[in-house]
Amino acid sequence: MQPAAAGVSWALRLDTEEVMMRAENQRIPEVVFRVFVVALLVLGGIIGAVLAVDVWIARRIRGNQDRVRRLMRAFTRVRATKWYADATRNWAGKTHSPYALLTHVGRRSGRPYRTVAAATAYRDGFVLPLVYGQQCDWCQNALAAGKATLAWHGHTYELERPEIISAAPDVARVWPAPERMMIHVHDYLWLHQKTEQTGQSERLLASG
Repeated sequence: MQPAAAGVSWALRLDTEEVMMRAENQRIPEVVFRVFVVALLVLGGIIGAVLAVDVWIARRIRGNQDRVRRLMRAFTRVRATKWYADATRNWAGKTHSPYALLTHVGRRSGRPYRTVAAATAYRDGFVLPLVYGQQCDWCQNALAAGKATLAWHGHTYELERPEIISAAPDVARVWPAPERMMIHVHDYLWLHQKTEQTGQSERLLASG
């Protein structure tokens, strides 16, 4: 009887282990599903938090534009060391550069200056976002002189008739959505191309 009892006990142990293994195998997909759901909830929370912060920043900027511009101007002065400014200026306006290079004449000194700026084609010219407001030096210089030169994507354009325009829907749409969300610009400097350049530049922009 003892060998038979031992065999029965061993068989029961094997059956118990098999049942436990099957139960564990059935729990694995459930655990994976729960982890997946938790990951989705965490990701959704992060995206919601980022959007909420962006909306909060946008509202704060609308109510404190002057303060934000002063802070950005101060940050730029600290960040724009000589080597950084020179490196960016030497790269701006080139074919594969995301930056444009605006050449303008000082309204008081009469000296030519080169300023790295964002720019994009708009109708018969270009628009440049006034991140620091309408009172920035390069904007006032262009308005006073009535003209400026822009190097953009490997080409140079003689521009004239500068004017301040607000961020109308058609102006805002020419900028990529991520950039619009980051800079929250409400005013732009619109520079028109000279009449003799308009036809040539329209063909260039159409081909690009």
